[in-house]
Amino acid sequence: MLISLLHQSKFISLLFFFVLIKTLNAQPMHIYSYCYKSGNYTANGLYRSNLESLISVLRSQSYTKVFYSYVSGSSSTATVYGNYLCRGDVSSSTCETCITRASRNVLIACPVQKEAIIWYEECFLAYTNRQTLSISDFRPSIRQTTYTYTMYQSYFTNTLEYRMDLLIREAYSSSSYFAEETHQVSYLGEVYDLHGLVQCTPDLNQYDCYRCLKWAYKTTINAEKCCYGNSFALVYTTKCMLTYKASFLAPPLPPPPPPPPPLRHSRGNNSPDSDDSFSFKFKGEN
Repeated sequence: MLISLLHQSKFISLLFFFVLIKTLNAQPMHIYSYCYKSGNYTANGLYRSNLESLISVLRSQSYTKVFYSYVSGSSSTATVYGNYLCRGDVSSSTCETCITRASRNVLIACPVQKEAIIWYEECFLAYTNRQTLSISDFRPSIRQTTYTYTMYQSYFTNTLEYRMDLLIREAYSSSSYFAEETHQVSYLGEVYDLHGLVQCTPDLNQYDCYRCLKWAYKTTINAEKCCYGNSFALVYTTKCMLTYKASFLAPPLPPPPPPPPPLRHSRGNNSPDSDDSFSFKFKGEN
């Protein structure tokens, strides 16, 4: 009986451990929070009240909508404009979790600033006291990369530019402003899956979506600022997302060697098939 209880307790502990690991892996990944320097509000004032109402509405929409924009308040000095965008490849529950966490943490990171944006890998959330968030220069923005490289950087960069250009065109031409693909690349024995993802907020027109994504991509090929030749890059702005990653695969097996050529017997002096005879003498013979 005691042994059975011990086994049962061990099983429950292992089950709890695996559930915990799965839960931790599913948590949104925070990238960066940015607090604008355009002005502050008072802690108990009308702007804070409108901001909390805005945050509540955005959070309530996050399970059913990938993007949502809302205006809270009517006073010319206390109106708050905000929106969020979830990445197009995440589930509804992940979107909701990401926005819930973002809405809580942005107020911690920027406790009195009238404008702020918080980026997660799966979503971003922003608010401002201006009627529209700036789209003229797509800043602020955040960049991430990893310093691992492909063996043939020039070929990788050319392939990446071609594939990302196709994705950008697909995204700004679609109703969702979202596109992704995984394309296998094989070159001189190096094999990898190149995954790309691009997305714009739906409140942009097609031209501004195109401009935002092209601007984001251009930052990835700037060797001084970011990511030239790197196997991974992520660029998020206030209005669009762009990311790519090369996942290296095992190199293909080499082809089997060709069969050996058939043996050929020469018909020379040492060949048994030769008409010429041969002789040898044992030691001791006369």
